[in-house]
Amino acid sequence: MSINTKWTPHGEFGHATKTFVAACDYCGAELEQCETYSEAILSTREHGWRNELRSDGSWANICPDCAEQYFSV
Repeated sequence: MSINTKWTPHGEFGHATKTFVAACDYCGAELEQCETYSEAILSTREHGWRNELRSDGSWANICPDCAEQYFSV
């Protein structure tokens, strides 16, 4: 599942904020930044994304546009 970790620098001492962003595994579309991994997963569900278990045991995030195009939802 593509939940990317992003670090946003701020302040004069090199501090950074860690956020999580869900990305579609087909087209790369991203949702808004979230403060936790769990919030990023919930965001995919709230926006109608599919979470599919792959044959290798990993998970894929699929945005609604790609789900319609590739899976005829």
